[in-house]
Amino acid sequence: MRDITNMREPMKYIMLITVLLTSGAFSSAFDDTLALAQQGDPVSQLNLAFLYESGDGVEQDFDKAFSWYTQAAIQGDSVAAWKLGDFYSTGLDAAIRAHGSDTAQDSRNYTQVGKNLKRVADGNPLSILSTILSVKKTAATLVQCSTSDPDHYINAYKWYKISVINDPNKKFTRRAKLLASVMSKEQRADSVELASLCVESDYQDCSLDDYNAMNGQAHSLNTTLFDESTKWKASVCSQGGKLKAKYLSADSGNVVQTFRENGELSTESVTRVELIENQWIRRSFYADGQVSVEDVYRKIPEEVRSKLKDKSAIWERVSYATYNPDGGFIEKTKMAPIEEPKRGKRKNELYQNRSSVEYYNDLGQLKRIVFYKGKRTSYTEYYNSDGTLRRTKKR
Repeated sequence: MRDITNMREPMKYIMLITVLLTSGAFSSAFDDTLALAQQGDPVSQLNLAFLYESGDGVEQDFDKAFSWYTQAAIQGDSVAAWKLGDFYSTGLDAAIRAHGSDTAQDSRNYTQVGKNLKRVADGNPLSILSTILSVKKTAATLVQCSTSDPDHYINAYKWYKISVINDPNKKFTRRAKLLASVMSKEQRADSVELASLCVESDYQDCSLDDYNAMNGQAHSLNTTLFDESTKWKASVCSQGGKLKAKYLSADSGNVVQTFRENGELSTESVTRVELIENQWIRRSFYADGQVSVEDVYRKIPEEVRSKLKDKSAIWERVSYATYNPDGGFIEKTKMAPIEEPKRGKRKNELYQNRSSVEYYNDLGQLKRIVFYKGKRTSYTEYYNSDGTLRRTKKR
């Protein structure tokens, strides 16, 4: 599932023409960019790819975005190569977040194992048991993930490596490090070999497998919220050779399954995504299909974006609500419009404050509403069980 609300990162690197969206010059600028991109200009190809990926000013089209990123990447553009890595890793996010480990801690663990092995080699018998236990613990805690044909993990890591080869000053982001931590040594070696082959062949030998979800295998699901034709990008994660979890991602949502030691299904959580006009809605569900969480975003109105110095943000959060198993609210947060800080170290970072938070009792009845002014509480309203206002308290 592609999280289209998080599209700001590329803005730090790409020379965008979206600043023209708020003027009448956008159509002309787009045509000029398209013409230059078709003539092989990598910067124009990069700009065009981002516009198609974000849907900012044009009809959103991920395939066109991937195509233009590819054309820029095979000309040695580091940012475009990085974006291809993102395309392949999209849909693997849940697995990577769940099992990606602290590489610094892994390094410390293996360093200690190495020291113990040296003591063993030096003839210190007291280190033998601690070394064996340390090796077993380190290996047993590692969770490794992969996808079916093609292996999106290998492709993602390959393009991240190509990006760094093209720009030695670029460092792996936390996302790329987490990706590496759930890959086996063999997977990483394959990725590095493919990256080197691609660059050394002057981008003539760069296999480009499908970045999309695949229908390669059937999946056993308890939920009936998805039909059999759904195309899934699946991550299968194992620990100590045993199936630990499965992460299924599609354009319409995702499913996370965890498994017991004996291989039986333990839990299954489901999220559905809908695009309704200018709103992006993500819902999670209880086992019986009842909504448990609803998260709503909207496209930032042009009259708001036009006043922002940073034109990179496209979406803003509207509300976030949690529900009890009976369908009643537990809590509902409403968000204030997106803003830019007026001063301070983070003056270029957009942010949103809460405008209000509603709290409900176990019966789904409204208890109180807390209203905010900026980050601080402005006042609180308390309600009777029949929904009438009981009292108001200023902060």
